[in-house]
Amino acid sequence: MISDTIKKLEFILSDERNLQKILNERSFTVSRNYRDKSQWYETTYPITLKRYEDTRNSALIESWAERISWVFSWVAAIPAGGFDTGAMEQMSRLEAHYFDVRLENIDIESFMGDIYSSNHGETMFVSPLGADPTPIKIFVILADKIIHVNERWNNTLSTTTKLLHFTFPGLFPIYDEKIHNILFIGKTQNYRHYHAYLIALHQFLRTSPLVSMLKKYAEDKNVTLVRLIEMVLFSRAYRIQF
Repeated sequence: MISDTIKKLEFILSDERNLQKILNERSFTVSRNYRDKSQWYETTYPITLKRYEDTRNSALIESWAERISWVFSWVAAIPAGGFDTGAMEQMSRLEAHYFDVRLENIDIESFMGDIYSSNHGETMFVSPLGADPTPIKIFVILADKIIHVNERWNNTLSTTTKLLHFTFPGLFPIYDEKIHNILFIGKTQNYRHYHAYLIALHQFLRTSPLVSMLKKYAEDKNVTLVRLIEMVLFSRAYRIQF
């Protein structure tokens, strides 16, 4: 699954003409398609990142309530009532270690501890600050607890990955139905696919000769590489101009 995903990324991102079209189009064109939310996304993206930056290292309910509200400004839904303060505190601690880490720079390893542990064999991010490595699944579970206050983390990726991206903009890409359908046609969206996408993207960013070109576009657009690639995949899904 990972190798096939890398091949798809290579194919899609090698089309420099399409990249130029997506990234060089004039912003804020009025679309006649009511489903086209690109103007909203483009306008609020830097604002959202700024508000996440301003509330960093805070585990207060008020700070996380604001963060959750920004996530739900990108989806047509209302957050669940109630707040999991324990999950907020844990995520704030992780944020202190990973908030400015880029996916292309981080090391990963597999958890090979207790074979009876639910984390056995899980892929983990290695903290650049020397803390214990953290399973990727833990980030997703905590994000789900913060947003949904439930245990359906395997099926709530469209919202949880938005929270993760805004919290760790260089580490976690946004993953929703549109991105999923580009990479895994005909498959049911779940964490297994997001994990495969994340690991494939990690390998792609570390090995592909296309990365130097993509970095230039990311710098011009003032976004991280994972955001740039998500924009390209999203545009390919619905042919929306950014």
